[in-house]
Parts: sequence; C-alpha cells; structure tokens
Amino acid sequence: MHTIVIYEPHQIFGSSLKKLLQDNFQNCAVFVYNSSMDFLNHLKNHPVDLAITELLGLSKRDVLDFRMITKKKKALKKIVFSAFHSEGADEIKAQLNFQTHLDKKISMQYFLETVALALDINFNNNLLLNNERAKYALRALSKREAEICKLILDGKSNFEICESLGIKNNTVSTIKARIFAKLEVTNTIELYKNYRGHVV
Repeated sequence: MHTIVIYEPHQIFGSSLKKLLQDNFQNCAVFVYNSSMDFLNHLKNHPVDLAITELLGLSKRDVLDFRMITKKKKALKKIVFSAFHSEGADEIKAQLNFQTHLDKKISMQYFLETVALALDINFNNNLLLNNERAKYALRALSKREAEICKLILDGKSNFEICESLGIKNNTVSTIKARIFAKLEVTNTIELYKNYRGHVV
C-alpha cells in the first residue's frame, strides 16, 4: 500500500484529483488537504510515499518546514502540480529540490503515468476510464481551442469553422493540430471516437 498526500488549495480540483488517483491506483491511500499546514502536519507525522503540491499558497515558513521534513524523509518522492509560474515559484522548486514539475494543463494520462513512475508501480492505461479521461483532457484546452473542438465534434468542416468564426484556414489548421496534441489523438476520426458526446 502506497500513501499519497496532496496539497491543493482549490477544494473541487483536489477532490477530483483524489477520485482520479483512487480510481486508477487501488493500492494507494490518497489524502488531500486544502490547508498547507494540514498537509505539512500529515507529512511530518505519518509515513508518506509521494507528496504532490501546488505552489500557490505556500508561505516562506511552509517552504522551510517542507525542507526540514524532506531532509528527514529522504525516500519521499515529490511532485509539483501547479499552474503558478513566476520567479518566486522557480525559487521554491529549487529550494525544495522537486524531482518533477507538472503544469496543470497536461493531460491526466500523463499525470497518472508520472505518479506511477514516481511510486515505481505499473500503470495500465486501460484503467483510466474513457469518460474521466475525456473530461480531464478537455479542461486543458484554451477557450478558442474548446470553441473549435466543439465545432469539429458537431461535424463542421474547416471551411465552415472559418466562416463561423471569421478566421483563416491556416489558423484553424494550426489550432486543430494543438487540439489533437493535447487530446492525444492523431486525426478527426479518433477525436470523434474518444470525445464525441462530451461537453466541451
């Protein structure tokens, strides 16, 4: 049994992460804290295999406490999972010596694979339920990408998308390529197969 402890100040996102991990790693206990103090107390007082933390909301004192804890728990794996980017964020990562920094816009497939690698456990891609995967993957799209993705899923051609949005064909093609990359599909047929029926 592995133990994963997460600091995520946004309660809804934290609950979603917990469910995602529990659905895909049945041999893991997952604890999510919206308070950095509760997160650090758990790390300090209980055995933990993997700590996943958002940088937003960590005070200088939190960073110092985290460093003290991780010095004592040398086997603890650490992942930053954050949308917070700044010089201050880079400084925190350097101080805490994080092995991995993941942006929240990545696909959940990649997130799960990273967690499996950190814990040195096998991850069967088929365990990620299609509905859950689609829901999380679609969140990675920008507003414009989501708008075009919806039109594609509605069966619109490139020409119709250009007419509808008043943009050039090259722009549509470029954005489609970004959509395919983020949703991990290679063409429109795969996009229909994996995402048709999901709300964008």
